[in-house]
Amino acid sequence: CLLDHSYRKALSSLSKYYSTLKPSFGKEFKYPELNLTSGLFYFFTAYARERMPLFSPILRTYYSGDKQTGYDMIVKASKLGNEIVSEQSMYFLMKINFDIYENFQQSEQYCRKLISAYPANLLYQYYLFKIFLATDQKMKARDQILVIKYYADNNHQLTYDESLFYVNMAKTDFSEKY
Repeated sequence: CLLDHSYRKALSSLSKYYSTLKPSFGKEFKYPELNLTSGLFYFFTAYARERMPLFSPILRTYYSGDKQTGYDMIVKASKLGNEIVSEQSMYFLMKINFDIYENFQQSEQYCRKLISAYPANLLYQYYLFKIFLATDQKMKARDQILVIKYYADNNHQLTYDESLFYVNMAKTDFSEKY
């Protein structure tokens, strides 16, 4: 049923997030870091309206803009000198381009920027693997599993099971595709 518990919970959470974020809307020029949170809210509210037309009137009460406005704000945040905001913005741009737009080339560009700054980050290395899979680059995907394994084996902050998580996920994804 469309009105199951998860949709009602999501709408309830949206109301809470909106009341938290609302005071910051329109202040992005003075505080450019707010482009990330505002952009994410605008993008995903517009995206939810597209995906759940039944809820469009409710969602429109929060924001009636479009995804492009939100996306552009996230791009702007990715170019800031604030390392944390920039990294988070690039992460969301990588995910949006991969999962929503299926623009794997753009997703790869953001992923490579993240990997350049944080080469040992297993999540970013795993997303590069997923991009290779999505674009049927079998050899690069196979080689990327070795890269993930290298960084997992050399990350002494993780337990043995934690270090295997992304390696095993990549191996499973690879075997399911090929």
